[in-house]
Amino acid sequence: MKPVRHLKTVVLLIAVCATVGCSPKKEEKAAKGAAPQANSGASTATKDDANKNDAVTAAERVCLQMRNGDFAAIYKQSSPAFKQSGSEAQFVSFMKGLQQKTGALKAAKEADYKSAENKELGTIYSVTCDMEFQALKKSQIFTFVRLSNGNMALSGIHEIKE
Repeated sequence: MKPVRHLKTVVLLIAVCATVGCSPKKEEKAAKGAAPQANSGASTATKDDANKNDAVTAAERVCLQMRNGDFAAIYKQSSPAFKQSGSEAQFVSFMKGLQQKTGALKAAKEADYKSAENKELGTIYSVTCDMEFQALKKSQIFTFVRLSNGNMALSGIHEIKE
């Protein structure tokens, strides 16, 4: 049941980010689901900064949706590769159960950002968050890919084992 295991990993990571604190301006941007577009004519540094901002905004959007219990929206806005791990109903059910086990998120902090090329998916953008729930502390990596429409889409959630 490899797809179910991947779904559980994804869901666990999303649950960790469920209540990540976002600033009011970022919450508004995140709630709209629109990722800022990188200027293709920009310098490398500016383009890298734009990609980082887009990935962090996408992570904040996912966290806001988790906080609101809108797991279906997370699934719908995720990448096609993410959706291969299971159905929307499975994802929503798993996320609800996971949130019950971990308790409320007490604190979350962006700890790192990286990008890397992938032969099959293109550039992968990773946002690492240190998460503190009532029942546990975890570091999670949220990975995103840029869709053809320019938006960042969740492609994975990974738990860092300590």
